[in-house]
Amino acid sequence: MFKHLVVAALLFSFSLVVQGCAKKIHIPPQNLIIREDHAGLVNYYNERAQEIREEAKVWDTLAETYERQAEIQGKLGPKQRAVHCRAAAASYRKAADEANALATEHGQKLPQGVMQ
Repeated sequence: MFKHLVVAALLFSFSLVVQGCAKKIHIPPQNLIIREDHAGLVNYYNERAQEIREEAKVWDTLAETYERQAEIQGKLGPKQRAVHCRAAAASYRKAADEANALATEHGQKLPQGVMQ
C-alpha cells in the first residue's frame, strides 16, 4: 500500500513539474503592455518572481524528503528523485531571476522621479 502511495505521489509531482515549467513566467496582462505601464509591469514581474521562488522552495523541500528516504526498489530511487527535484528548483530560481531582470528593465523605462 505504501509503495502505491509513493508511486502516486511521484507521478503527481512529475506532472506538476511538466505543468509548472511550461508556465513559469506568464504573459503579463495586455492592458499593462498596451498602456506602456512600466510601473505596473515592474510590480507584475517582481510578484511573479516571488511566486516562482516559492515554487522553488517547494521543490527543495520535496528533494529533502527524498534525500531522507531509504532506497526503494524501482526505476528511480529516492536519490535520483531528489536530483530531479533539485533540478526543478534550480529551473524555477532561474525563471525568477529572469522575471526580476524584466522588472529591472521596465524600471529603467520609468520617467525620472517615478517610484516603483
